[in-house]
Amino acid sequence: MIPSNCGSPLPPPTSSLTIRPSSYLSSGEYSPYFLGSAYEDVGNYEKAITAYNKALTIYLDHKDALHDLALVYISTGDTQNALHLLQRLTAIDKGWGNQLQLLIKRVDASVQTQK
Repeated sequence: MIPSNCGSPLPPPTSSLTIRPSSYLSSGEYSPYFLGSAYEDVGNYEKAITAYNKALTIYLDHKDALHDLALVYISTGDTQNALHLLQRLTAIDKGWGNQLQLLIKRVDASVQTQK
């Protein structure tokens, strides 16, 4: 029995219910990016690098994948690849200036500690 203060009951579900995934998942364009992000979150940097690189083969100018892959490379000490990705990101979008300056400082600091 439905309480009187809940309004009318919901209509019964139809058998022709169609679930449409978001466009970024149906095209496959961003799904490797989210997988890379998940691997990065749990510290599996090798798989994160693979997933981010796959995202970048599908969508070459994926700014978030470039940024996050650079962070993974910084975390693993691969500053050369990190700097390359940051330069690529700057060439694509000048609006990342402040964020990139902070990342470049992190990379420089990492290089100094490796010497």
